[in-house]
Amino acid sequence: MVSLKSSSGSQKTEEDKVSLQELLGDNTNVPLSGCKYIRLGNASYDNVRPLKVIFGSKDDAANLFTAFNETRRQGVSFPQDFRIIKDNTLLQRRQLRSCHMEHQVRMINIGLPMVNLGCLSSM
Repeated sequence: MVSLKSSSGSQKTEEDKVSLQELLGDNTNVPLSGCKYIRLGNASYDNVRPLKVIFGSKDDAANLFTAFNETRRQGVSFPQDFRIIKDNTLLQRRQLRSCHMEHQVRMINIGLPMVNLGCLSSM
């Protein structure tokens, strides 16, 4: 999804918008025209940067999740590294941060080395 061909941020954002519409456009009927697109992270040639899409309403975002999941269940294939996830709320981020800190303290007290399993809470 990331292309570093363009030099300006607005061109890169427009390319991201077009590529997202190409991936989803044929498979979902969720309007992507009124959305705001933001690249997350720092630009680098070896770093895949997630694209954050901000919808005008919660219903539009929910419809995208529903349509995407239905499309995947019907067998339509998407690129292997293509995922759609929702943002955590502020409360969820705080709870997750607290859980990670508690886990780290417990592991240090036990004397075990820290291992990042990439676990996410199901909040």
